[in-house]
Amino acid sequence: MSDLNKRNTFGYLIATLAGACLPTSPAFAQPVKSPVATGLEPASNEIDDWMKGWMDQKALGDPLVVQRFVEPIYFLAKPIQWRPAQASERFKEVVVPTGFVTDLASIPRLFWSVLRPDGDYAYAAIVHDYLYWEQSPSIPRSDADEIFRLAMKDLDVSTVKSTVIFNAVRSMGESAWNRNTELKAQGERRLLKRFPTSAVTRWEDWKKRTDVF
Repeated sequence: MSDLNKRNTFGYLIATLAGACLPTSPAFAQPVKSPVATGLEPASNEIDDWMKGWMDQKALGDPLVVQRFVEPIYFLAKPIQWRPAQASERFKEVVVPTGFVTDLASIPRLFWSVLRPDGDYAYAAIVHDYLYWEQSPSIPRSDADEIFRLAMKDLDVSTVKSTVIFNAVRSMGESAWNRNTELKAQGERRLLKRFPTSAVTRWEDWKKRTDVF
């Protein structure tokens, strides 16, 4: 897809999603914090608020429990899982193990400015992020995106919202997929066996240790 087409697609998706997320009554017109300022990296305290909103909501299986590094990078303190709502030959159960590290890079970051911190979306997003990192030969990117769509459907994310998010990852998720391929080729790992005990631990330092994976 050309850069111009990507920009046009992004503009359309943002407009559609923003419309879908607007309150229908002034009584519900509560401000929604954005973890991203245009063109800037998100502030850590804003992402913390966003993640807290995730964990306070429902999930597919076990509650979503994460811990974080100094950077806005998180790891699962408990496993989570998704399984097809109906028996499927195409899709099998996905288990995201304890210790998986996510930077949420598989979701276009600019969309954070119009997405509420809904726990159902977050749970599905981490499953999606895991599939983007693992890149199993049996689960190509198209299937990972489809699992993401199905997981949002299972969790009753609105059709408009889930469709827009799905279209966003289909049209813009390739760069995250390719970046993960590059990082894995460089030796980066994302499944921790040992967790940091200090609140000031940086991911950039922790991942250099050979005894934590």
